[in-house]
Amino acid sequence: MAALTQMPGSSSYHHSAGTYIKTLGFRFSDIKILLATHAHFDHVGGMAAIKKIAGARLMIHEKDAALLADGGNSDYIFGGKGSIPKHS
Repeated sequence: MAALTQMPGSSSYHHSAGTYIKTLGFRFSDIKILLATHAHFDHVGGMAAIKKIAGARLMIHEKDAALLADGGNSDYIFGGKGSIPKHS
């Protein structure tokens, strides 16, 4: 298993992930499921970009689903501002 050392969400993060994936002989399009153990930013920070590129399904425990859905806005570590309002 390879460790990604760049800050999640940075421009180099999903590039590094792509490098590791290619080194292992795969492509982003081979990814069908992204599975996160929990919604800490250092575990899911680059998931949105990878999900978009791969077209994969993102899965996480139901207790972290809201945190992931609001982009971490409700994370108590970052002030717990709550869900981002949806604009119509």
